[in-house]
Amino acid sequence: MKKIIFSFLLILSVITVGFSATLSQLRDDIRSQLKDNNPTETNRRWSDTLLNFRINQIQTNISEETRCLIARISTHTIANQREYAFPSDMIAPIRLAYHIHGSTPPAYKKLEFYIIGGLDNENANWENLSAGLPTKYYEFGDKYGLHPKPSAVYTSTYAVQIDYYQRAADMTADSDIPFNGYVLLYPFHKILILGTVIWCRGDQGLEMPNAKTEYYILLGRLYESLRKRKDDRGGSFTPIPVGK
Repeated sequence: MKKIIFSFLLILSVITVGFSATLSQLRDDIRSQLKDNNPTETNRRWSDTLLNFRINQIQTNISEETRCLIARISTHTIANQREYAFPSDMIAPIRLAYHIHGSTPPAYKKLEFYIIGGLDNENANWENLSAGLPTKYYEFGDKYGLHPKPSAVYTSTYAVQIDYYQRAADMTADSDIPFNGYVLLYPFHKILILGTVIWCRGDQGLEMPNAKTEYYILLGRLYESLRKRKDDRGGSFTPIPVGK
């Protein structure tokens, strides 16, 4: 009977959490659960700096493993320059597109992805071809390359549109909201609280089986909500499965 009651309360807590928590509120909730809310900061076991680090580390891991954040930027090109840096907060690209010349407001046509070996197979002399309108791109480390390289007439300040999976930015101000403030992830802020509490209790050699159960239920729900996301190739994108 106790197991049934616990399961019901656990499920209820999971489906009713939908608040927007700031970094300060996350810490307060974590301290409350840890009973570490002494008004004198020097008398607390876990400093604000340490809690902030752990909250951000868990947020980073979740955004990288589930790819729950998507961003879009438009960026410039330079005549006859082939390679450019990807956004620094990018986990992986979804789609690259190039400005349709003369369109206002700017419209874009998808660039076809090639590996460098594919470009070699298509034309071993591809790097020496004349500049023009890019129709393909390749990836090279933290950069992408355009083929053909853009000529002056096809350059602009917003020539390349990049859709990508985004790494969550670290929260530094107490008013910062998790997962870059993305509204649809409000119900999953509690994952950061649970994960940090579990981590801190581990410092004391304590297991948190109930908290771990709730943590993985929420993480599983997040994973499932993203599982059917369609990528730019028309297939289902499957993030890294979560497990205990």
